[in-house]
This record gives sequence, structure tokens and C-alpha cells, in this order.
Amino acid sequence: MAQAEAEVPAAPAYLHDVPSLHETRPHLPAVLGNLDLNRGILQGDALDTQDVVDAEKVVKGLKAVVQFGLDNNINAADIDASTARSNTIQAQHAFAPLNIYQLLQGIQAGMQQINDTMDLRFNEIDLRLAKTEALARNARIIARNRASAVPSLYEPIYKTVAGDGRALAQALLDFPSAPLPNSPQVGTLPQDFDDTLKREFSQYDGTDVAKLIIFYNESFGITQGMDEYDCVNRLYFYLTM
Repeated sequence: MAQAEAEVPAAPAYLHDVPSLHETRPHLPAVLGNLDLNRGILQGDALDTQDVVDAEKVVKGLKAVVQFGLDNNINAADIDASTARSNTIQAQHAFAPLNIYQLLQGIQAGMQQINDTMDLRFNEIDLRLAKTEALARNARIIARNRASAVPSLYEPIYKTVAGDGRALAQALLDFPSAPLPNSPQVGTLPQDFDDTLKREFSQYDGTDVAKLIIFYNESFGITQGMDEYDCVNRLYFYLTM
């Protein structure tokens, strides 16, 4: 037998009407400057902390009007009435039944936000560590490549830029590429790099260079309009810079 879903408790509501100040003291205007004196609250309305803020704002506003003599129709009795109204609203908030369901939802949302933030921070730390390690390895690899006079013996360097360079390859070499199933990770090597580098640079074509741009998400200094020879030379400098 299927279990009945738990009923979600109703949101806390006002237990009594709270008339507007204009309603209880008709000589007051409905609106006074930026103060809304005609905002009433009905029994059953959902509790809203903005009501507390607005009521206190009216109290402070009327006090200022009386203090600076801005309106002779407003007096100390009006301030007392606004204060009593503000206290009534605050009391209904203070003594409203606690909605455990909403409280737990709030706690759960807060915990999820903390977890998401921590995951993001850990991911950032992992990325920085992977990049730092890749840069250290690359320094040694580039030194070996620079010492070699045989391009076919050059070693690939490790990826240091997050994401893929599909848009870059499209912009620089007009090389279309389908979305990758998995974005290349920082600190890794291109899968087919070794096979590619078994050939001399003179045998490279635009497709070889474009695939490396996509993997590394770097331009290698290549700009639009460069021919394959120039692209290969830029890749040469990239591996020995």
C-alpha cells in the first residue's frame, strides 16, 4: 500500500487584523512623503518581515515630522499610535507558531549552499595544484626539447589551461569540431600526441595543429590567416619556448 505523502505545514500567518494607521487615525494622510500610512494587515496574511520594517519606518518618520515641525496636524499621540501598531506587528511575529518544516528547509538549503561552496573551493584547489604540477613538469620538458635538434623527438607538454579550444580552433583556422564527450583535464597529455610527433614538422597539416589547439585551449601564438608553415613554426616555438 502506497504511503501517503506528508502534508506540508502552512506558512505562519497573522492571527489578528492590524489596521493601517490611516484607518485608526483618519486625520493622517494615506501617504506622507515616502511613508505608506494606509497599509493594513488582515488575519491570515502570511507573516512578512517587511511589515516589521515598514511599521518601524513609519514610527521614525512621524517622530522626525514632529521634531522638526514639518506638519502641525501630526502630534505625539500619532507617534504613540504608530509605536503601538509596530509593537503589535512585532508581537505577532514573535509569538507565531514555529513552522518546523520551513525551518528544516532553510537549514537544508543553507547546508547545501555550504557544501556547494566547499565543493567549488576544493575544485579550485585541485585545479591550481594540477596546473602548478603541470608547469613544473613543462619547465623540464621544454628544456629537453630546446636542447634537442630533432623535432620528431620533442616531448609534449602538459595541459595548463582549463576547458577545450574548439572555439579557438574555429576562429583561428576555421576548423569545425563537434562537442567533446569529456573536456580535457589540466595536467594531462593529448592522447595522440606521440603519434603526431613521430613525423617531422614539415609533414604537419592544419588538422594536426587544430587538434592540439582544441586540446590545449591555447593559440600557440597563431593568428587568423597564417598558413600551415607559419602555424607549425609557432607550435615549434611553443614546445621550446
